[in-house]
Amino acid sequence: MTELVIVSKPRMRYVKWIGGGVYKTFLPQVTYSTITIPKSPSFSAFAETATPIYSTYPRVAQQIIAPTSGNPRLGRVVVKLSKTGSPTGTLYIRLYSDNNDVPGSALTTIASVDVSTLSTSSTTYTYDYTYQLTAGAKYWIVLEYTGGSSSNYVNAYVDNTTDRDPSVKGASYSTSWNVSNYDYAIVAGFIVDYSTPIDFIYSGPATKRLRINEFVNNATVVSRTINNQSYDSAVTETTSIPQADNYNIVYSVKWSASSILYTASYYHQIQRYLYYTATSITLSQLGFSDAYVWQITFGSSGGQLRFDDNPDADLIAGGNTTITFTDVLVPFRKLEWIQGGGEVGILGVE
Repeated sequence: MTELVIVSKPRMRYVKWIGGGVYKTFLPQVTYSTITIPKSPSFSAFAETATPIYSTYPRVAQQIIAPTSGNPRLGRVVVKLSKTGSPTGTLYIRLYSDNNDVPGSALTTIASVDVSTLSTSSTTYTYDYTYQLTAGAKYWIVLEYTGGSSSNYVNAYVDNTTDRDPSVKGASYSTSWNVSNYDYAIVAGFIVDYSTPIDFIYSGPATKRLRINEFVNNATVVSRTINNQSYDSAVTETTSIPQADNYNIVYSVKWSASSILYTASYYHQIQRYLYYTATSITLSQLGFSDAYVWQITFGSSGGQLRFDDNPDADLIAGGNTTITFTDVLVPFRKLEWIQGGGEVGILGVE
């Protein structure tokens, strides 16, 4: 009689455990194209001529057109002003509706200016003010000063030699509005929403994180949302984000130049990260009957790795140090990062 003995050969497998608060880049960085943050009208140069504003000629106005997309809001108004003589009282800067290419009715007051504080020379003044606009609609920025006299008045400035922007008009008022094609030195800077989708498909023990590098020129990031969650400052890999396979990243960006001539632009870069936060792992969690450490790579800040709750066996090393066990592998039943973190190469026996 022949006795048959079946012997199963243990199967060994190499795995990598990352823990202790380590960030690993995941997928290539994505750079989104530069966008121009709009202002209206779009001056490339300006040959200014003073236009008096006082009780007899109390208003001048510049037509603007809201951007056609991006949930547009008024964000900033930049004007050129000066005074002649010694005017007193208040100049109001207001937003008006449009009535067939003529100023309609006042919608809101953007700023109130003590005219006695104005310079006697042409000076640029900036006023930040947020107001919801209708996409693609026409509006007017109106300067109104009902005080003063023919010898004490406020100066607005118009370029009456060139029509800088044929899509919009200028206007002045005595007893009624007089509309012309010439543009005043009155610029509206807009806030627009810049929406970008990105995929982040991953299943595993790590949590998803993003780093969004912001690049602005004469612009300001007003708000940031990721899947409808708001963030007060730039998002980095240390910022907790919702866990999802797809993200809609919405940035609200404002034209914030201090000159009527300046353009503004914005773009961003997105890097996806995996964040390994677990500080310990056990043999049972790995699902092995036996396990051995063959290599340890400490993270950029270094760390302290403990074996089987035994402080005497701690391995401590500086940033980006790699320890490889070539002759004898180190058995363990538990690994724990006491400080820092890194990657541990493990040979497991199933």
